[in-house]
Amino acid sequence: MPTPLELAQNAHFAALKTMAGVAVTYRRPSSGASYAITAVLLERRQEEVESNVGALKVDFQDFGIVVAELSVVPKRGDLIETGGDTWELMGSATDGPPYEFMDQFKTAYRVHTQLVPRS
Repeated sequence: MPTPLELAQNAHFAALKTMAGVAVTYRRPSSGASYAITAVLLERRQEEVESNVGALKVDFQDFGIVVAELSVVPKRGDLIETGGDTWELMGSATDGPPYEFMDQFKTAYRVHTQLVPRS
C-alpha cells in the first residue's frame, strides 16, 4: 500500500502533467516500438560544443516522464518527438544513463536529450 508521501508525490506529478504536459511520441528505433505519452518539459538549455568544424550551438532538453506510462527503460538512442522536433536520449555529463529518477519512489524519469538537427 502506498504511503501518504508516495500518494502526495503521485498527485504532484499528475498536476504537473495537467498544467505543463505536452503530447510526445517516444520511439525506440532499434525495435520499432512507439509510445504516445504525456511528458513534462523540464530544463532547456543551449551550449556551445567544440567539433571538428569549430564551435556549434547544441540544444538540450530534459523531459519528465511517468514510469508507468513507458513500458521500456529509457536508453541512449531512443527518440522523443514533439512539436516537429526530434530529441535523442543521451547520457549525462558523467556518461551515465540517459535518465535519473525524479523522486525517491522512482515514479518518474527525468530524461536527458539533445536536439537532432533537421536535414
